Amino acid sequence: MPLMNDMMYSSRLRDWKEWSRSIQADRNNLIAISERIKVVVAILCGDDWAISPKCESWIEYAIARLMFATPEITLDRVSEHTDQWFNAKPTTTSKTDGLHTGLLSDILKAVLKKDTVTVLEKSASLSEDSLLLTAHLADILFHLGGYHMNDTLSCGITLRQWFLMQYADQLLSQISLDDGECRMLEMAGNYYAQCGPQGARRFAIALQRIPIDSDNTGHRIIELAQEHGLVETVGYICSVQGAQCVRRNDYSAAVRWYTQGNHIRFAQRAANELLKSTLQRKCSDQPLRSMRSSANRLLVDQLKSSPQLNLNDTQAELLLRILEGGDEANTAYPPSRNIAQALKILTEERCNTIKL
Repeated sequence: MPLMNDMMYSSRLRDWKEWSRSIQADRNNLIAISERIKVVVAILCGDDWAISPKCESWIEYAIARLMFATPEITLDRVSEHTDQWFNAKPTTTSKTDGLHTGLLSDILKAVLKKDTVTVLEKSASLSEDSLLLTAHLADILFHLGGYHMNDTLSCGITLRQWFLMQYADQLLSQISLDDGECRMLEMAGNYYAQCGPQGARRFAIALQRIPIDSDNTGHRIIELAQEHGLVETVGYICSVQGAQCVRRNDYSAAVRWYTQGNHIRFAQRAANELLKSTLQRKCSDQPLRSMRSSANRLLVDQLKSSPQLNLNDTQAELLLRILEGGDEANTAYPPSRNIAQALKILTEERCNTIKL
């Protein structure tokens, strides 16, 4: 194989030289068979007079030269020979595909010469409406190495990351959150994930700006945020959705949203309002203390279902007693502080993850 640059290179090159010598040794006998055999033998021996007429482009010519004439050229030396191959077989164009043929030829030539700027500029010209090719080409060049794709730009990201983020931005600008396009949103998130902290921030901002017109949409966005470790985004979306539910007097949904976002104080307020509105509809004269007790019970039930807290029945009962001001509670503190203290006990010093 040409363009080899690994431990097997020396062995393969030695095998090729032995094979080439055997062809040269039998050349006179072989060419006497027929004119066609003479041409085939000449190609195998790397004779340019036989190779050049058979190649329609400089790319084919370069491959043939690497295969049969100069397989000793390694990947890091290809750039030294690119102009020679290109000038030997100039690119021809036609009215139908001349533009793309010329651009692709220029791109490949720039790749072989490791001219990164030209590669990306020419690839962007192939499809001005989409950065699909440019972004993926930048990623390929990054993995190949030696193309300066890991150099940091003045904005603090690498050239590869810049193109990936531009393509992710383009994806988000072209989609909505219809069921058929949620996968596109997930795809954009995967591109942002390759771009370090700046990509994460860009994706977080994008998720927060998406209009949420249903619970399904909201939960899908939260799932994406959780998959990418965007904890603050989850909390923000849950707080916004909870506030919208409160404005609609949908306190049950508000409790669910606030609990999912670990906004305990707001969840308790929504639970109190839920109990109050329920009792008012039933024309009940239940005293305020009893209402608060019922609200606390509802809140604890919601907290038990939270995967972040993972409370068992015993812990839930202890939390309820603390909320209602039992012996374990310091009643001088407001309820939200009691909740934090209780959760600190019950979750073994992990209450710092809970937003109050």
